[in-house]
Amino acid sequence: MSNIDDKMIINWIKNQEFSKLTFLDNCWQSHENEWYLGFYYFIQYIKQECFDDVIAEVTSRHGDESSTYCYLGDTAHKIYSSFNEQHIPACFYRHAIKLNPNNAHAHWGLFITDDNTNSCITSLKLDYENNEFELLGRKIDDLRFRLSGFTIQDWQFIKSLTQDRKVTCRRDMLVFVLFYLDEVKDCLALIESMETVSV
Repeated sequence: MSNIDDKMIINWIKNQEFSKLTFLDNCWQSHENEWYLGFYYFIQYIKQECFDDVIAEVTSRHGDESSTYCYLGDTAHKIYSSFNEQHIPACFYRHAIKLNPNNAHAHWGLFITDDNTNSCITSLKLDYENNEFELLGRKIDDLRFRLSGFTIQDWQFIKSLTQDRKVTCRRDMLVFVLFYLDEVKDCLALIESMETVSV
């Protein structure tokens, strides 16, 4: 069944076309597609059928309950991706954080789905503490699409990360940081030293 596109499956789930999703009854426990398990959870949920076995399988794959809810949040984010649906994955990320306040992935998911800047900063701090510098660099790069809501202290922390040699991120992210910190002279000097700047 690997020839069925995830987007098609998501469309069937959202339209509750369950007859087209019966193939998942036989393969939701397989590792053929990392999302089949999550898709099957949401099908069972929508149909108001028991999903205890699905939760048990997710937990066995992801190791703990917080990671289970994080995975379900990721799956929900794939299915319910429109602006008006972001509360659905956000509630899974919130539950994951409640179970483990040090789950950096759940904090990042809550930031992405709910614009929770406190969770963003927490996720960045946890990644730094756990020496996840490559992931941290990618997250910082992604911030350029979500720049509102941060405090001056948040921007100062982000600045320290962009200037840390262990963290590799786009130089133009520092332009945004300096701009939001109102460090105009340094911001303009940095822009002049760069060949191109993406804004």
